[in-house]
Amino acid sequence: MIDLKKYFKTQLQNEGIAGTLVIMFVFALTGMLITQIAPVILSGIIGIEGGFISGPWSYRLLYIMTIPPIYYLLLISIGTLFGKGKFFRGRIKNTWGKILRIRI
Repeated sequence: MIDLKKYFKTQLQNEGIAGTLVIMFVFALTGMLITQIAPVILSGIIGIEGGFISGPWSYRLLYIMTIPPIYYLLLISIGTLFGKGKFFRGRIKNTWGKILRIRI
């Protein structure tokens, strides 16, 4: 379980209240956008119909391969538009460093 008080002290200590609200807004906006963009990308551009739960497996595999990178690109883009690009680039480096076991 994450200790929120410790998280906010270490991760968001230099952001202040307004900066923290902007960061939360960017995460929320990006999350809402990717839920709307993902079906368009997979069915409209790639041409595969289905759903992540209802299948087919090719849809699930393409979803896992394409949507996370697009989400991170959206996160950096929207974060930069709101003046928090440095914060989001650091978070993404940290996330991919943990996934790939790379120390950055």
